[in-house]
Amino acid sequence: MSGTGASDGSVVLIAVQNDDEWRSMAEHVMGDPSDEEAPTALIFTMPPHSEIPRHAHLCERFEIILEGSLLVDDMVLGPGDVMMARPGEAYGPHKAGPDGCRTLEIFSKLAGAHHQILETPEGRLSVEFGSLAALQDVKPWTGDA
Repeated sequence: MSGTGASDGSVVLIAVQNDDEWRSMAEHVMGDPSDEEAPTALIFTMPPHSEIPRHAHLCERFEIILEGSLLVDDMVLGPGDVMMARPGEAYGPHKAGPDGCRTLEIFSKLAGAHHQILETPEGRLSVEFGSLAALQDVKPWTGDA
């Protein structure tokens, strides 16, 4: 995995490459960018047929499909469709359609946007991805925030 990032203080742009697949996100913190409790908006772009495993966040989450399509659980979602999840509620996997997918996600707090609980055959894994360095430190989830 490799990646690049840039920030102007309130908007963070990150692009991550996994194999030959690039995903990008632009994050905007609504308030002080250092406040982990501040609400956050994220525009997330997935290439065609890419997949994100089943996971949960530690905060409220609201997502709108902006472009393309997304297969989630057994539903195909398109522009204008909405998904919501409560803290700790797992959803997915997400699989982008043939034209890829771009979504707008609203997280009730920045800390929740930067943290995923991935469901894997080995159990739940806690993944912090607020920085590229944090992506290298994936640990089994203990149930702690």
